[in-house]
Amino acid sequence: METLVVDHPTSMQRVHPSQLAEWGVDAETVYATARADLTGLALDSVARYDPGAKGGLLHIPDTDGNQYAGALPLVDGWLAGIGRKAGARPIVFVAENVGVLAGAEFSEQHVLHLVNAARERFDNAVREVSPVPYTLDDAGRLVPYRVPRNHLAWKEIRAAEALLTANVYGQQYGYLRGSRSTYYGFRQPVSWLSGLRTRP
Repeated sequence: METLVVDHPTSMQRVHPSQLAEWGVDAETVYATARADLTGLALDSVARYDPGAKGGLLHIPDTDGNQYAGALPLVDGWLAGIGRKAGARPIVFVAENVGVLAGAEFSEQHVLHLVNAARERFDNAVREVSPVPYTLDDAGRLVPYRVPRNHLAWKEIRAAEALLTANVYGQQYGYLRGSRSTYYGFRQPVSWLSGLRTRP
């Protein structure tokens, strides 16, 4: 799920289709502009990521929400860049509304470490988003990270999926069903709402 917002000094406003008509732009242009706004942060965070430090974790806290770090997984090439730098399949979490946590599939034990770190952030978040890990498929699309039943982290990943279903999908379902004809959405198979900055 990808949604657009306009960033005001003290709040965010969802983009309504009528605003696109006022601006004289189509949805694709606005989404492309929003993603381009994140390019600097995306390049900088990949450059700063050191797979050998901090337990192989990259955490961008974004405590004031001005970086829109939670939208980084939607930036083309960002997660792939983390994977290339790590030399392993990348994994990302948006456990809370103020940041992003990324790492790589170095080992089953490391995946378990990542899943547990994300779950702790989710459990302690003021506004939780998703404890579920995501990765890239062969076409470079963001997809839920899946492991076989005999994987060391299988139980924790399934628990994260169940928790997301119980806590978040139920809340989102009513809102999205009531507004899907009003607001642009349903653009990516992702299980959280991402605020993307736009500059009309």
